[in-house]
Amino acid sequence: MAAGSRRLARAVPARPARDDDESLRSPSRRQVSRDRRWAEILGVAGELMADSGTGALRLRDVAAQLGIRYQALYYYVDSKDELVHAVLREAIGRALAELRSVGSKEDPREHLAELLRSHVALTARERVLFRAFYERVDVLPTALRADLESMEHDYSAIFHDAVRAAISAGALPDSDPRVLTRALLGMATWTYRWPEELTPQQIDRAAHDMLRLVSLEP
Repeated sequence: MAAGSRRLARAVPARPARDDDESLRSPSRRQVSRDRRWAEILGVAGELMADSGTGALRLRDVAAQLGIRYQALYYYVDSKDELVHAVLREAIGRALAELRSVGSKEDPREHLAELLRSHVALTARERVLFRAFYERVDVLPTALRADLESMEHDYSAIFHDAVRAAISAGALPDSDPRVLTRALLGMATWTYRWPEELTPQQIDRAAHDMLRLVSLEP
């Protein structure tokens, strides 16, 4: 991974503050930590990407939204591509951490259902970041896509293992687990494009119905 990407992975810039970073300039002003500023940068960039597309994203616009000089952003990223990469990495990283936090259950089918509920809930809650990830990743240079694709593979592998366990237990049809995994993730992920906000009850129902569709339940 390039040096710039390693800095993004740490989420804390290695460069010292200078006078043109409005958030860090004067001890007499309210101090904003670098971590907090970085989170704000990711949030604003993600919203702009979702609203206008990656091609229209400009560092100047991100800085304007934050009320800082755009040169200050270069203490966090070296280019627009690095900022896009960071937003997308945040999206899949958050999803992966939440999926890994789902506790295992004795019933393989119920465990798979819980993974689906977690994915649908996260996707519905983080529409902006998921839209950025699933619709913008291909515009990045290959070097910046590599870790994103690896994280996405790890995410899918959790579902694949759960699907395979459910098939072995007879809770799902005896089918290719790769096909069932892609079918479930495709349905669950598409909820970020649903026009309505989902309630917890609707999330539970959506996950239940998706699993029932691949289970061929009556």
